[in-house]
Amino acid sequence: MTPEKQNYTLQQLLALEDDEALLQFSCPGSTLPAWPLIRTHFIRTLMSDLLYTSGGLNAAPGKHSLLQMASYLARSQYHNWIHRHAFSADICFFTTGLGNFSKDQKTHERLAGYFASSYPEQSMLYQAQGDWTWWQNHHFNTILHATPFNTYLNMMGRLRVTAADRKLASRIIEHASRNTASRLGYQLALGQKDTLKTALSRQLAAFPISANYHANWFARHNTRLLFLEAACYGARSVSILHAARMAGVTTAEHQHGAISKGHDGYNVAPTLAASPSFRQTLPDYLLTYGNWWSRQSNMPIPKLAIGNPHLAESLKRFTLASGRNNRVLVLGDGIETQLYLDLAARVHTIVGKHGYNIVFRPHPLEKERLKTVPIPAGVELDSNGDIYASLQQATVVISELSTGLFEAVGLVDKVILWETDKSRFAYPELPFPAFSTMQELEMLLLCGDAFSESAPSAIQAHELWQPDWEENYRNFVEKIIGINNKAGEMNGSHH
Repeated sequence: MTPEKQNYTLQQLLALEDDEALLQFSCPGSTLPAWPLIRTHFIRTLMSDLLYTSGGLNAAPGKHSLLQMASYLARSQYHNWIHRHAFSADICFFTTGLGNFSKDQKTHERLAGYFASSYPEQSMLYQAQGDWTWWQNHHFNTILHATPFNTYLNMMGRLRVTAADRKLASRIIEHASRNTASRLGYQLALGQKDTLKTALSRQLAAFPISANYHANWFARHNTRLLFLEAACYGARSVSILHAARMAGVTTAEHQHGAISKGHDGYNVAPTLAASPSFRQTLPDYLLTYGNWWSRQSNMPIPKLAIGNPHLAESLKRFTLASGRNNRVLVLGDGIETQLYLDLAARVHTIVGKHGYNIVFRPHPLEKERLKTVPIPAGVELDSNGDIYASLQQATVVISELSTGLFEAVGLVDKVILWETDKSRFAYPELPFPAFSTMQELEMLLLCGDAFSESAPSAIQAHELWQPDWEENYRNFVEKIIGINNKAGEMNGSHH
């Protein structure tokens, strides 16, 4: 029985985990609850059914060739071997590798790279494979690769699954499924439950191996402060955070994208928010771009607004372009590419006649896919490497969920939200003027003056982006581990 799609909010879905009993199942060899290992995967299985028309949220992005993956693995293994004794650092950044971008023939990391450059002598990056592109010539070059261990862990998760892991996984998934049925009136299909049980049993098998490995890793590299991208999401992060606590390392997550009241990675049921054992699966701190974002999460950890270095530093390079050639920029979401191309085509039909140019900017995850998809007539593909260059050329930005909407505040005349089941789910209070029909969009595009700062939904830029990111970051580091970086300042080691 499928419930009505559009009526769900994340808060309603979270009823399935609002249950002390669900936290009683523990990760192997620890007292940590095991539910966070599968929590986002489970909730996203429901969200995919309830909100997404095409590809699900857990679907892997485009498959990579075995050759590309093997080549990446070999190169990363070789790199780590050469540098095996070279690096130790007080501050370590575990990144996904999806934040890499090219500028001035150098590879930069979109967030951690800036933080690391504030304390270049005391920082290192531990980078996963992102989309399996081998990046060279790094701007910040104290880097080791997580791919060799992640590949090993993936194998071990499959090979070491025991009957006990399967049994525990089955009990957790059945318990959560019963809650889903009784509290949401929604039945998971057998195939969905099997997929979740398999995924969870592998996570359970991998947990002690990962915890042990990372505890040794932190000791070997003398880590004192760990920044873990997406640390609040659970899954693999749980064992890394557990290892950090065993090794006496302070942990933090820095914001890497939109945080909203509808984001399952940053919002939990009241029972979890109040649970000391659940808190042990989270980082010690969440560092956000600004106060508005901090208020979007109910994770039971301190939230500090420190700013968005990439935004701040990028804007220093750009001057606001005059003559913005009436560009409407449509931002993709990385999942439903065709849906957005159709939207861009419909926007062209409506406002092309008013002299607007329609430009579609794909999400980094869908660039590969676009090579095989026809681009609609009248729609141009955005070729800028940097989103800020694109925002500077735009008069209007339209998207459903993209963080780019927020990045456009203060830079672009009109920021418009495409109101759908998904965006209402993500933003229960809509943060921008919104349209759900093409007529509404035409009205919004053609009415000039309704877009003043006094529009009820306008967020102020200073609420979104805390100023002085570097000073805020240094204050945080000083407070936590007391590094004094006077030497670095004298050497002029700034970006």
